[in-house]
Amino acid sequence: MKSKILAALDYLFLLRPTLLMAGWTLFLLGEIAGTDRQAMSEFGISRDFALSFLAFTLMMGILSILNQLSDLGTDRANHRRFLISAGKVSPSAAWILAGLMMIIFLLLSFTNINFFIIAAIELLLWGLLYNFPPFRWSGRPILGLLTNLLGGLLAVVLGWTAVRHGFEWQVLFLGVPYLFGTGAIYLLTTVPDTRGDAKHNKITSAVFFGKNRTRWAAVLMILFAIASATMIGDTKMALTAGISLPFFIWAALQETEPETLRAIRYGVLFMSLAVILYHPWFLILLAITFFLSRWYYIHRFGLNYPTLKVKE
Repeated sequence: MKSKILAALDYLFLLRPTLLMAGWTLFLLGEIAGTDRQAMSEFGISRDFALSFLAFTLMMGILSILNQLSDLGTDRANHRRFLISAGKVSPSAAWILAGLMMIIFLLLSFTNINFFIIAAIELLLWGLLYNFPPFRWSGRPILGLLTNLLGGLLAVVLGWTAVRHGFEWQVLFLGVPYLFGTGAIYLLTTVPDTRGDAKHNKITSAVFFGKNRTRWAAVLMILFAIASATMIGDTKMALTAGISLPFFIWAALQETEPETLRAIRYGVLFMSLAVILYHPWFLILLAITFFLSRWYYIHRFGLNYPTLKVKE
């Protein structure tokens, strides 16, 4: 019975719910920036926003599937327990699931044309240009970083657009601190995978610039996030980035993988906590995702994941 449940959950975890938590956080931070609090329901979200949130979740899931399909070789080399590279889900089944999700995404997003246009740009950047040849920006140090900077910014813009039902240029200005915060975390994520990436000629920031230069570049990004958040009066992001800064500096000073992973995990956690202050229900969603993921990865792969602890 357990094996059947795990096999069914493979298709849910193909969407990488632990990565969704970071995407949800950026999306909701954009919503918070664009929301008239008096117009919200008692639960904290309107029906239209809930549908946009679902559309965003489907979009992120599609991007996760496409990324795994394009990175089969490097995922195996880096010992990533992703379901396609691990042989739990076939590539053909993954393509079919991505296609079905795309249909539902289109049906949901067409009700908000501005949301659809921005989401289409996100899909183009992260779905096609980032993952597949002849572009494959994930294997180019500057273009890979640029894609992730824009990806984080667009996630915030999508949250804004979901409640505003229109694009306003000011959201790009308000989204700058999150652009830098996303860039800082992305830079650190390239560090643990340098050996496998280099073996498969995937020239990420860490492969090209070196591990510790990349760590210090992430520190610089966090400083930019703090400065820009302070300039525009975004207290929650200034505090979040400020609390994260010591972990990023310590990772750069220690030059170890455990401290690098700690900075990544804590950076995402602190941003999520900022959202919970405005949306307490988000804590429930995060808790369900976290504990379901723990149960799944323990029983499917024998992994103690996700966790805030790192192996020393």
